[in-house]
Parts: sequence; C-alpha cells; structure tokens
Amino acid sequence: MSSFIVIPDTQGEVSLLYGLLEQIFDRNLLKDRKLVFLGDYINRGEGTKQLLDECIELKKLNHVFLRGNHEDVLIRAYLAYQQKDEFYRDIYIYQWLKMESNTLFSYGISKYRKNNLRIFLEFVEALESFGHLNFLLSLPVYYESDNIIMIHAGIKPNLDWELQKIEIDSLLDSYEYEIEQIYSFELAKLETHNEEGKTVVSGHSPRDEPFVSKNRVMLDCGAGKPGRPLVAWISDTNEILYSYKK
Repeated sequence: MSSFIVIPDTQGEVSLLYGLLEQIFDRNLLKDRKLVFLGDYINRGEGTKQLLDECIELKKLNHVFLRGNHEDVLIRAYLAYQQKDEFYRDIYIYQWLKMESNTLFSYGISKYRKNNLRIFLEFVEALESFGHLNFLLSLPVYYESDNIIMIHAGIKPNLDWELQKIEIDSLLDSYEYEIEQIYSFELAKLETHNEEGKTVVSGHSPRDEPFVSKNRVMLDCGAGKPGRPLVAWISDTNEILYSYKK
C-alpha cells in the first residue's frame, strides 16, 4: 500500500515549506513515501517565486503537485486570454488581482500606473521565463491511491467518485465553469463522505488544528496568517508535522 506525506496550502510561504522539508529529510521520511501537495502555492507570502522553483525541483523527483483555487483562477484567466475572450479574461484577472498580495512583488513586478491587463501580461511573461507557467498549467486536480483521494477542497458526498472524476476531467480545459472540488468551502469542511474504504484528504479551508479521522483528513491551518503553521500529514502513521515562522 502506497504511503504519502501530504502538504496543504503553502501560499507563498517558502520559509515554512523549508521548515517542513528540513524535518522530512532529517528524519529520512521519504524513504518509502511520496510528497503530495494539495495546491495554493501562490499569493499571501512573499516567497512565491522561490517556492515554485522548489516545487519544480521536487516534481523532478516524482513528487505530486495538485491544483488549488488560487492557481485555477490564474489558469482560467490565461485560457480566456489565449482564446481572446475579453469578457472572461478581464473577470478572472480582476479576481486574481484581488487574491494576490505579495506574488507580483516576489517577481519584481510593480502595479504602479498599470491597468490590470498589463500587470497580468507582465506576470505571464515572468512565469514563462522561469518555467513556472508550464508547471502551473500541468497541475492535475486530484491524485489517488487504492485507499486515499487527495484533492484541494473535497469531493461531493452525493455523487459517485468515478462520475466526479469524469466531471472534473471534462472541465479542465474550460474557463467558464468552476470545478467545485477545488473551490467549495462547504466540501472542504465536510467530515464524512460516501466513498467506502477511501480517505479523502484536502486543504482549502483554514482550521485551528488538522482534522484526522479514519476516512477524512483536513489539513489547512492558515499558513501565512500571523502565528499559523504549515503542516504535513504522514498517511501511514497519522503523524502531523508542524512548521512555524522563526
């Protein structure tokens, strides 16, 4: 049975990620395990560029990176731009800029006296130059093993998971519709589901402490907010690792 170390929303907090990775490597915890990241690598913290650099290096070692809602808004803006759909393009650029706090700063991009489209195009150019755009566009929505489903927000309790996968896959190249399993705070807070024999692991909705039960794990503890940690869950031992700002 495969074992994982699952890390939720990192939100540009590269120092917190380094704190977790230091514990993981010092204890040789990756000997028989794979890292799975649940999305939301960008925004909030000041280290988004550096964090994405680290993610790309880890991906070369076959670790897994999923899509969060912060990436998805950006991806949808880019897809609308590629399709010359100015209506959706401008909506998603506006939404992403409202979510963005320190990401542009980490790439050396200023908003001063620029309209939203110009800021977005400068950011896309920067992402392309560092190889970050292809990384973001390649992010899948879910990852699963025989007994674990890992996804950013959660799964629908009233629809068979196999049907949900078909639904998700059909929306990957569409920018008009949100994928509920990425965005829904309601799904992210559900403590039960109907997939017998499966544990659903997610982030997205900040909690005071991780929630761990037999079939449900919720990990986002608000990394990047004052005093809040980045955590990791070890699937075969149920141990939680914590990384706080020093």
